[in-house]
Amino acid sequence: MKIIIAGGGHIGRSVAEKLIPHEVEVTLIERDARTVASLSGLDALVVEGDCTDYNLLKEVDIHSADVFLAVTNRDSINMVACSMVRKLSKCKIICKVEEQAKFFKGDYSARDLGIDQLISPKRLLIDKILSYIHEPILSELIEYPKEKARVIGIKIAKRSPYVGKELDSSLFPGTTILGVSRQNTMYLPPEIDRIQVKDRVYIIGLEPAIERMEASFKQKKTKQVIVLGTNQKSRLLAKTLKKEGFKVYMLDRDKEACERTAMEDIYILNSSATKGRLLKELDIENSCMVALSNDDEYNMIASIFAKRHGAPKTICYIKNQELLKLATRFASIDNIISSDSLAIDKIIRFCLKNIISDVDFAGMDGEIVEFIVDEKQAGKKVEEFLEEGIQPGLVIRENKQIPASECKVLREKDRVIALVKAK
Repeated sequence: MKIIIAGGGHIGRSVAEKLIPHEVEVTLIERDARTVASLSGLDALVVEGDCTDYNLLKEVDIHSADVFLAVTNRDSINMVACSMVRKLSKCKIICKVEEQAKFFKGDYSARDLGIDQLISPKRLLIDKILSYIHEPILSELIEYPKEKARVIGIKIAKRSPYVGKELDSSLFPGTTILGVSRQNTMYLPPEIDRIQVKDRVYIIGLEPAIERMEASFKQKKTKQVIVLGTNQKSRLLAKTLKKEGFKVYMLDRDKEACERTAMEDIYILNSSATKGRLLKELDIENSCMVALSNDDEYNMIASIFAKRHGAPKTICYIKNQELLKLATRFASIDNIISSDSLAIDKIIRFCLKNIISDVDFAGMDGEIVEFIVDEKQAGKKVEEFLEEGIQPGLVIRENKQIPASECKVLREKDRVIALVKAK
């Protein structure tokens, strides 16, 4: 497989790093000389130049590519590059466009530019936040619409009925426990016998079984959300929440930013989220806090502060990837999200059909993969994979989905969704 990536920033580089181990031939086009130099360690062809240069596209052999990915920091450049590539190649085209409503209106769509898949990190971010607000017990969520299955992460609270329970297949009927994160270490089920407070339990199952399991937890759903920041992401989330019937407060430390932000029926306050009296006045104990400001450190501190003042749910946005790794170690923050990570995940799913997702479980890298059982693996018991650090979760056999806990022996051509533990 050959992929050409326009843009060597965080998204472009991360996609390349995840594809290269899967024997994908990667070419990166980047116009900034310093960024090009930083990419020198990759096992990829890195070309300094403009991705909208017709001659350069021909030089990198665009006509033989399987996928073209445009992820520069400018929507207009991404779209122009994609339209040029469509005239030169029959490859699949993925384009990052943040301001989709600005460019695509009425009958004019991405298809008119030959784009097969649009990626909007901001829209992915908002959708993920909404899913966490609607289902407050979730610490992680990965959905597989085709298989009608979900992987969810659940943080075990002090009063959870599951504290002290044995970790076996009967705990959550119809599902498979993939792993448990405890004190920033990921364990596969055989390595842990009982569930403890603050554990994060990761489970896969078909939607009906997952829904039954979620119903067994007491979810404190809120109808009030406090959003930090008045930036574009914050405004889009606030508008969406308001349409869904939530009471929304927006907090920003910048007085001028507050004055510029006028939104109907949404309360905008010029204040810091680290004032205990204010949080009490806003009824933090019955509110969800979403830290979406442009200041990562502030988002982290505000989320921890809100949790300590009784917030039942905190969602923290982090852009800096180093801080993202650090933030996952704060058990008090319920959900930590990154728009770039969501975009990278979606791109990988599109490019590699055998890779379902690449996820970070509470600071411990793990990969949810799909593999097809070959002749050598056929006849193996599910437990045998555990010795290799693999926890099978769901088996797809002749269009039937079988929880791995109910499948004793694998057959040739079975498709298996599993958690691969980081080494």
